[in-house]
Amino acid sequence: MDNWFDNETLANEWYDDMVRRISWKAFEDQESWIHMLGELGEGRNPKVKDNFLEKFSEYFDAEISWLKWDMIYNMLADYYNSDIDVPQWLADEYNDYFGLKEDNRGYMEGTDD
Repeated sequence: MDNWFDNETLANEWYDDMVRRISWKAFEDQESWIHMLGELGEGRNPKVKDNFLEKFSEYFDAEISWLKWDMIYNMLADYYNSDIDVPQWLADEYNDYFGLKEDNRGYMEGTDD
């Protein structure tokens, strides 16, 4: 498995960085989740739309999905390295995810049966 954090990175720093990245994505896409200034009438403040939770959940999922898939594929590699066979289609997915070719270290060979 890869080390995603050095020994100097604190959990709070990682958390804050995630919030910053999600906030930036939300800013870029703000018209999809917020009524803009004056949109609801003259003198009205901006207002969060009813889809706020759905949109921010999408932003979060997009930001964190790399971690989820990295964990899942590394767990698959652990099973594979423990002499558990993997279907060919799943081995192909794994190899594609990590950009592995047959001559690369860590390449996974699947079985068809």
